[in-house]
Amino acid sequence: MEYLKAITGILGVLVGFLLSQGVQYIQRRRRLRAHWTALNVAIVQCCRWADRYRTDRVIAPLYRLPAALFEVSLPVLLAEGNMTSWPEISSLVEFGSLVDQINRGLDLADERRGTEGQAEHDRLLIKCGELVELSAAAREAVRHHIRTPRQ
Repeated sequence: MEYLKAITGILGVLVGFLLSQGVQYIQRRRRLRAHWTALNVAIVQCCRWADRYRTDRVIAPLYRLPAALFEVSLPVLLAEGNMTSWPEISSLVEFGSLVDQINRGLDLADERRGTEGQAEHDRLLIKCGELVELSAAAREAVRHHIRTPRQ
């Protein structure tokens, strides 16, 4: 009878441990999925704004590309070890870097009106084209981690 009490106690501890680990696993998985989803939204929005900049031909618009999600989510995903392949990391880091460059260029275009502003605008058109081209690789890197609706 004593051994049944011991086995029951051990099973209780084991079940409690497994339940707590299961809860932590689910919470971690949800948190990581939220970061992947945030990156996906940021990529889509950046691509739309870059396309808009290319078609509107406004030298210094009021908007900037959303960069905050790259600054928050990318380091978390890297630290959690959720991103391991070189092409995945490279495409997302390069995309985030281009977003930052475009935002700096938009600030410069806003400061420099006239001829210098036009030169900055021409440079930004090239950068926006690069961003749109790179968005396919960035979306592919994210697609493996979340279920996204087909667009």
